[in-house]
Amino acid sequence: MDDTPTPRRFQFRFSTAIVVMFVAAALIGIVFRMTEPHIPESLRRMEGADPVADFKAAILKGDHRFIGVYGIGLDAPGAPREFTKKHGINPIRGTSDCIIGSEMGRLQNLAQKYAETYNKMLLEHLQQADSLQK
Repeated sequence: MDDTPTPRRFQFRFSTAIVVMFVAAALIGIVFRMTEPHIPESLRRMEGADPVADFKAAILKGDHRFIGVYGIGLDAPGAPREFTKKHGINPIRGTSDCIIGSEMGRLQNLAQKYAETYNKMLLEHLQQADSLQK
């Protein structure tokens, strides 16, 4: 008996293989969508965080560090370099330039806005304190 596949048998095998590949790709896509990337709790805390209240609490404790956000490096949005060198940076842990998923991107944007608001208030506070000392 000849084991050479007939064109019809070959067509069936090829069609079956294509269907199996599409089903596998769809299942992999579903699994990746269902798998939420790990988002650190420190980044999740940006949801509902109040930079004004946190700024006031930090000043009462004597903490004059700017808030930093990680990206390619550590950045303190809105804070001049000479001020961050003098007073330091308190980074928001969990921020990154490697954003996986829309939720992480949304929280990263909240962290950026939080840091900008906080740092603007701290900069004004430090500039007023410096002008009073002169």
